[in-house]
Amino acid sequence: MVGNNNNAEGTWVCSCGKANTGKFCVKCGAPRPAAPAPQSASPAEWACACGRINTGKFCASCGAPRPAANSGNVPRSENGKAVMPPRGNNPAVGTVAMPPRNHKPPAEEAAARRAAEEAAARKAAEEAAARKAAEEAAARKAAEEEAARKAAEEAAARKAAEEAATRRAAEEAAARKAAEEAAARRAVEEAAARKAAEEAAARKAAEEAAARKAAEEAAARKAAEEAAARKAAEEAAARKAAEEAAARKAAEAKEASPAPSAEADGNKGMMKKAAIGVLVLLLLIGAYFMFGKKKEEPPAPEPQKVETKAEVKSETKEEMKADTEKAMDPAAKEAKLKEYAEAVKTANAEKKQDAAANQKIVFLVDDVQRKDNDLAISGHFYNGKKNRTIISVKGLELDIVLRDVDKELLNEKNIKYEKAFTGMNIKPLQDSEKLVVNLPGKAPAAEFNNFTVTAHDVHWEGVGD
Repeated sequence: MVGNNNNAEGTWVCSCGKANTGKFCVKCGAPRPAAPAPQSASPAEWACACGRINTGKFCASCGAPRPAANSGNVPRSENGKAVMPPRGNNPAVGTVAMPPRNHKPPAEEAAARRAAEEAAARKAAEEAAARKAAEEAAARKAAEEEAARKAAEEAAARKAAEEAATRRAAEEAAARKAAEEAAARRAVEEAAARKAAEEAAARKAAEEAAARKAAEEAAARKAAEEAAARKAAEEAAARKAAEEAAARKAAEAKEASPAPSAEADGNKGMMKKAAIGVLVLLLLIGAYFMFGKKKEEPPAPEPQKVETKAEVKSETKEEMKADTEKAMDPAAKEAKLKEYAEAVKTANAEKKQDAAANQKIVFLVDDVQRKDNDLAISGHFYNGKKNRTIISVKGLELDIVLRDVDKELLNEKNIKYEKAFTGMNIKPLQDSEKLVVNLPGKAPAAEFNNFTVTAHDVHWEGVGD
């Protein structure tokens, strides 16, 4: 808006803010506007020469004092500025009394202008400060948002790192577990392989021992057959020699005394008795070697001694006596039975070690006795478990071999024994008290003094891990 005159010299303020005295603005070239006709203002309002409507004693825009003659309402334009009346008399509107001009000195005008400029500068500074504060607030808000975003990104990165570390730890734990399981499986497989190798070696050793025993028995049988054949040949030769000697003696007696006499009859009767004695002796020897001598039977009665001159009779009798005494030698029998007892102890010790190594429950047999027709097997259980206490055994199966020295009398497998043993309380790696397993009707007809008993499929009940 273009300003109006505000002093006697005709100073006016252009819309660009430049104060001028001529008809045109020296800054922007705008023409000096015509002053509008003043209108009456209310007693409380007054119009300043700069166009400001005021109510106080000084103009709020330029600081000019309120004129003393200003009264009435001040006409206003559409934008609220006061409309100044034209100077002088206007026939159309009549004569209007203008307020007296402000005759301020130039120093006051310069001070007013300076005050206005300082107010404008203050306002501009305030606006600049406000803009700067707004910009700083926006910058702070942006910095805070950036810090919040950065903190969120760092938190997300930390969370992702923690999740990755958790996944890596889980994968490592799973890998360790898999490695441990693989090692455990490998250990079990190696233990099973060792056990299988040991069992195979044990089977092979048992087969080799059985083969050696069979070979020894076959060699013994062959040697016995050869000895029997030799003895039979010797007996046949002895019989033939005796017959030839008897025939020669009969021929000599016949030639020496053709006529019978009492002496001849006596010699003839003696020779008949000698021949009969030799025949009986040969029959006894043949029966001995054919059927053998039963264990613990009383020795066969000696044949009636017949005086004869045949030397083969005395030799055969001495050989038979030596064989009989050898078969019944108590020292040899005692040594054999002691060997069997040591073998039983050794077998039990090996079974005990195997049970501890493989954590099994085994029945170790100490002795087998006859009770009429029944067998009484005495022994004890061994708990090879490391963390189990055995409280009862519900049943088991037995393989039994009974012998008279080396002669087999009974060989039976998978004999079930279903009687339960309760209240045992066998601690880990400990032996039970001595127990007896009775098998009715299992005793053989002949006496036995050597046994092999193996227990398997032991059904037990225990407590613990």
